[in-house]
Amino acid sequence: MTYEIGVLKKRATEGFLLLGAKRVFVQAVFTISNIFLARLLFPADFGTYATVTFSLSVFAVFSDLGLSPSLIQKKAEIKSEFINSIFWVQLALGFVLFAVVFLSAGLISNFFNLGNLGKSLFQIASFVFIINPIDSVGSAILERNLKYFKLMVSEVCELLSGVLTTLVLVLSGYGVVSLVIGYVVSRFVASLVSYLFVLWPIRFTFEKSVIRSLLNFGLNFQFNVMLALFWGPFILLYLSKRVGVENLGYFQFAASLSVFPMAFSDIINRVIFPLSSRVQVKKEYFKKVANESILMISLTSIPMMALEIACARQLIHYFYTDKWIPSLPALYLGLLQMGIAAYTGSFSQLLLSRGKTSYLRNIGLFWAILTWILGPILIATYGFVGISISNLIVTTTGLIMFYKLRKIVDINLSRNVVPFLLISITAGLVTFILVNFFPQRIYYFLFSLSVGIFMFLALVVLFERKTVVHYLRLIWSVLVFESSK
Repeated sequence: MTYEIGVLKKRATEGFLLLGAKRVFVQAVFTISNIFLARLLFPADFGTYATVTFSLSVFAVFSDLGLSPSLIQKKAEIKSEFINSIFWVQLALGFVLFAVVFLSAGLISNFFNLGNLGKSLFQIASFVFIINPIDSVGSAILERNLKYFKLMVSEVCELLSGVLTTLVLVLSGYGVVSLVIGYVVSRFVASLVSYLFVLWPIRFTFEKSVIRSLLNFGLNFQFNVMLALFWGPFILLYLSKRVGVENLGYFQFAASLSVFPMAFSDIINRVIFPLSSRVQVKKEYFKKVANESILMISLTSIPMMALEIACARQLIHYFYTDKWIPSLPALYLGLLQMGIAAYTGSFSQLLLSRGKTSYLRNIGLFWAILTWILGPILIATYGFVGISISNLIVTTTGLIMFYKLRKIVDINLSRNVVPFLLISITAGLVTFILVNFFPQRIYYFLFSLSVGIFMFLALVVLFERKTVVHYLRLIWSVLVFESSK
C-alpha cells in the first residue's frame, strides 16, 4: 500500500500518541506490580528469574533469522505466501528450540547452580518458543501497516495477563515460579490477541524464493542481534555465574528502574523505523523525521533521566524498601547509560531504515569485543556494579553512529539537544537540593519532585515556546483528522 506523506505524518503522530498513552499505562502497571514484587520477593528470586530469561534469549536469537523485521522493512506489497512462509519457518525453529531447552534444562540449571527448581523453571519457560511465532508475525504485520492502536491493545493485554498471573501466584506462595509462569501466560495472550487482529489465513504454503528474498536483510539484522548477546545476555549470565543470583538480582532491580528515561524514546524509535523506511527516498522528509525524533528524545528522555538521578535514593527508600539500597550505584550508572542509549537507539533505527545493516553489524561486533574486554575486569573489581560501568562505556561509544548518519542527512544537535539538556540539568539540580533539604517524609519527596517537573516545563515554555506550539498543533491536527474520519 502506498501512503501519501501527509497521511504518513498523521499516522506516525497518531502512533506516537497511542504508544505514549499505552506506555504511561504500562509503566504505571509495571511500577505498581514491581513495588509489590520487590517487597514480597528477594534479590535472589529476581536473579534466578533473570538467569532463566537471559538464557532463553540466547536460544531465541535462532528462532527468527531476522524475518520479522524484514517483513516490516520490505518496500513491496506483502502477500499471504510471504506471511505463511515466514510463519512456518519460525514455528519449525520454535519446536526445535523448545526440544533443546526442555531436554537440556537440567544441565543448564546445574551450570548456574540453580538445582531442581532451576530445571523446572527452564522447562516451563521453554514453551514460549512454540507460542512466539504467531505474535512475531502478527506484530510485524501490524507495525508495518502502522496499526499502533491494535499493537497497543495487544501489548496491554500481554502485560495485564502476565502481571495478574504473577501477583496471584506470588501471594499464593509460589515465589520465583510465579515470575516464569506469568511470563509464559503473557506470551500466550500476546500471540492470541495479535492473531485475532491480523487473522491471516494459515495455510501450509512455503516458498523458498520468499525466504531467500528476505534473508539478505534479515540475516544481517539477525547477526547484529547475535552480536548483541555478547554485550547483553552473555555478560549478564557471566555475572550470574561469577557473583551469584543475588547480586544479579540487585543489578536487575537497578536496570528495571533505569529504563524509565527510555519510556518515550522507545516509542519514538518504534515509530521511526517503519516511518523512515517509507520516506527513505524523499531526502527532505527523511531529514525532518531524523531531526524531530532527536528533538523529541531531548524533550522527554533527558529530563526523566535528570529527575530520577536527583531523587533515586529516596525513590528506593519510600517505595521499594531499603533492602534494595545496595543497587543504588548501578542505578546511577544505568540512568546515565539510558540517557545516551536514547539517542544511539534513534541513530541505529534511522540507519537501519536506510538498509545499513552491515554497518550496524560492525558496531555490534565492536561492542561485543569491548564488553568482554571490560566486563570481566570490572566485575572482578567492582562486583555487579562493574557491569554497569562497562555498559556505560560501551553505550557511549555508540555515539559514533551519529557521524555515519551525518553523511546521509543533516542533523542539528546544537538545536535539538543542548537547550533541553541544560534545562533538564537545572531542573534536576533543584530537585536534588530540595529532596536533601527537607525532612525525610514521603510528602516532602513528592513535593520536591513536583517542583522539579514544574520547573522543567516552565523553562521549556519560556525558552522553547515555538517547539511547544509546533507539537501542540501537530497533536491537534491528528485529533481533528481522527474525528473527521
